[in-house]
Amino acid sequence: RVFTGFPRVFLDVLRAGGAGGVLGLSNYTPELCVGIYDAFRNRQLKLARDLQVRLTFLFENVAVPFGVPGVKMAVEICGLHGGPPRAPLSPLKAGVRKIIAAALREATQGLDV
Repeated sequence: RVFTGFPRVFLDVLRAGGAGGVLGLSNYTPELCVGIYDAFRNRQLKLARDLQVRLTFLFENVAVPFGVPGVKMAVEICGLHGGPPRAPLSPLKAGVRKIIAAALREATQGLDV
């Protein structure tokens, strides 16, 4: 059984017969990750593609530019405990919080899954 850890190809892996994903983004947007999986399994491919676009947007605007500290900050913004990143990584500057919060709002706006 194949699982992906790369958010950009989550739906592609499912379409190729993969079993699922182990995605860091599921820590702060489980509704997107589970939504893609459920939509694919229920043959709602348009919904799955739409959710994949949102997941990729978050990946490219949070995880790629800000790495693990960005993921931890996103978790905190969602009301959970992300904690500080471990050395040698450093916490992000306070201004980045607005950027990540805006990306989260945009990716989850109107979400009903």
